[in-house]
Amino acid sequence: MREQLVELAFEVLQLENQELEFKELWNRVVSKTDLGEEAVEFISDFYSDISLDNRFIGIDKTKWDLRIRRKVSETIIDTDELTDDEEDAKLELEE
Repeated sequence: MREQLVELAFEVLQLENQELEFKELWNRVVSKTDLGEEAVEFISDFYSDISLDNRFIGIDKTKWDLRIRRKVSETIIDTDELTDDEEDAKLELEE
């Protein structure tokens, strides 16, 4: 099921031809399945799966798009721009 959800997300973004808020992307993906109320059980896995799939890119912390439509400069994270909170969280993970 997880792979199917990711493939549906890819299809939705291709057809939409623009970035979507995560919630909107999720709702459109779920509408193409027969999951119903049990869909909520898959939302965190879905987020993880699209985060790890190199076809997708997160934009502005809440939007998602297809990486192929983005400039290389938009796909690279400048670690100098991380806030102190993000750096602290990064350090905690390393410990």
